[in-house]
Amino acid sequence: MKAVKRGVKRGSKKLKRIMKGGQTPTAGNSIYSGGGTSRAYINGNISVAKYNEPWGITKDSNGNMYITDKGNNCIRKITTSGEVTTFVGVQDDAANIQAKIRVPVNPGYVNAQGTAAKLRRPQGIVCDNNNNLYFVETDNHVVRKIDPSGNVTTFAGPPATTSNSGGQTIRGFVNGASATATFNQPFDITIDSRNNLYVADNQNNAIRKIDSTGTVTTFAGGSSGNTNGKGTAAKFKFPYGVVCDPSDNVYVADYMNGAIRKITPDGTVTTVAGGSGLGYVDGNGTAAKLRPVGLTLGPNNTLIVSDGDPEKNAPAGTAHRIRIIDLATSNVSTLAGSGSQTLSTTQTSTNTDSSNLLNITLSNPTCMLYNSAINKLFIVNTGTLNPPNPNPFLGNYIYAMDLTLKVKYKIRTLAGGTLGKRDGTGTEARFHKPIGLALTSNEELIVTDTVNNIIRKITHSGVVSTIAGSDYGFIDGPAATAKFSNPTGVTVSTNGDIYITDPYNNRIRKISPDGVVSTIAGTGVAGSINADNMSSTFNIPYGLTLEANGNLIVTEFLGSRIRRVPTVPGGTVFTIAGNGNVWYSDGSGETAYVGRPLAAVSYKNALFIADTFNHRIRKMVGNTLTSLTGSKIPVTGLADGYVDGDASNAKFNEPSGIAVDKNGNIFVSDTNNNCIRMISTSGKVSTLQQEDKTNYVSSKPYGIVVDSKDNVYVVENEKSRIIVMSPIYYIG
Repeated sequence: MKAVKRGVKRGSKKLKRIMKGGQTPTAGNSIYSGGGTSRAYINGNISVAKYNEPWGITKDSNGNMYITDKGNNCIRKITTSGEVTTFVGVQDDAANIQAKIRVPVNPGYVNAQGTAAKLRRPQGIVCDNNNNLYFVETDNHVVRKIDPSGNVTTFAGPPATTSNSGGQTIRGFVNGASATATFNQPFDITIDSRNNLYVADNQNNAIRKIDSTGTVTTFAGGSSGNTNGKGTAAKFKFPYGVVCDPSDNVYVADYMNGAIRKITPDGTVTTVAGGSGLGYVDGNGTAAKLRPVGLTLGPNNTLIVSDGDPEKNAPAGTAHRIRIIDLATSNVSTLAGSGSQTLSTTQTSTNTDSSNLLNITLSNPTCMLYNSAINKLFIVNTGTLNPPNPNPFLGNYIYAMDLTLKVKYKIRTLAGGTLGKRDGTGTEARFHKPIGLALTSNEELIVTDTVNNIIRKITHSGVVSTIAGSDYGFIDGPAATAKFSNPTGVTVSTNGDIYITDPYNNRIRKISPDGVVSTIAGTGVAGSINADNMSSTFNIPYGLTLEANGNLIVTEFLGSRIRRVPTVPGGTVFTIAGNGNVWYSDGSGETAYVGRPLAAVSYKNALFIADTFNHRIRKMVGNTLTSLTGSKIPVTGLADGYVDGDASNAKFNEPSGIAVDKNGNIFVSDTNNNCIRMISTSGKVSTLQQEDKTNYVSSKPYGIVVDSKDNVYVVENEKSRIIVMSPIYYIG
């Protein structure tokens, strides 16, 4: 269930080690170890090893993996060379060759070294920074610790001398010191960056916290139900899996509620996805249905969930899958699994490398491990059917899956879609050829409704209102009576000031938070004179963005210049690139050429510019302008086209909108190609894939922004609508 060894940040040097010793999982998707027609116990190479209800999985800093072999009452170790041994618990068969069904195998509760120790149905397992292993025992109701040498001790729960008549420790729900605390069928365990352990205490419907001294407290929950809240005010219903992220948030597979819950470090519980009972429905947030058992953190801010059938009563088609949740949007989609369990006595071809992971067969997947160093997801399949079924396919294998994620986008209309001029909600609202788009500090949208000469706001729920403008013209003053002349660019400061490029008035305008429109630069006369704000001139100012220091960057369309405009009184406007020449040249200041640029965006210490006439994306750091995309050879004239790939060879056709996400990826409205392109931080250009071929970007995209949840908002100029593109991750 653990994405990485907790306490080590993802992406750290330790986690980037490729597994030592030569053997790594082969490319593709296949059974990595185990399988067959029955539960068994065989050590040896991963190709011949057998398991008996494997459940938990983790790895140490050297790349060795550890499996809790629940039915064999032991912990198995898979070395980096692919050899399976028994690390602690039941001893090997003497011959170590023939499979033997053992249910159960030498259960007990004995602390000792290696195979002298006795365990009773070990389940979740996790590794700390020092390669100590911690695991929970469902039937002994304790948390055990294994040091790197293989010595087993009790970390929390009654000591081995305290047991009932059945030889198991006493279950209960008592907080306190390690030796006096009690649990009731703990199912899983995770660890945070401060070495606190968190236990899914299944029958107590609680998440328990164990600090480094072994003191046990109730972190959240403690009674059955489905209630969000803080600490013990929250309720769970048979929690199965837990995993901790690098920010010490704990995610919980709340099985019987069919929910994924999140607990912040202060103990506040919320629902991330699901919550309306068990089932199988992809969707956003609480609209989704799951059968969540295991959890692991995946790449790109995702949470991976195993949909299992631990009660062995799931309706057909509702279990045996791997789901993925985009934590930025709470969107749930299916990553792998057909939803059916193979009942034949042999492995099927659907368990081999497949281009469509929705066809593979999984058998009650439980815990998972994501190894970011090799982009592999290891899935423990514990099996569903029990004897006396004759030779059932019981699972009992580890499945390895490539996990290089791709993304496609689901598009919906947020507002508009019909030409007109009307406030309203969603498609009831009307726009007339809008162009500019910006996000406020609370991520509402500001739109320049260009032909209507008004400025609009769109709330998160799609409610559209007019915040400034009345008709074509030029009037400052109260927002309701102010006039603009085809406003285009827009950006918003952190204090709520809205800045507008007013191209046919050749001015830069501002709307204050109290609704007053003013002019901050430009005389109204066409030109490119650098002077103080109110004496400067512009020649069709079009796009704009705010720098971190509060200055505006304005793209001047007919002037083919990039201008810097102070937002405080007494400042001076000056040209930072371009000289009126519409062709292309890299360089510094006015020696660099830009061709009728329409948009710019500021990110950290750089500016990115949509050099529209030259069909390029340009980058400016300091006073030096370079080409981020386009042919390496300077051109004089049109070089439009449509080519993905390396940025230096990519082609665009009149890019007119540009945005940057929180990770530094650049999104471009490629207007005449009618698509949205992305330039990754590694310099690769790609076209955003769209899920629905009937609702897609098709009609002159212009303004574009990306919110903190990676949703991409786009103005479709000719359809007079604003769309939102929400990411859906998948393996292609």
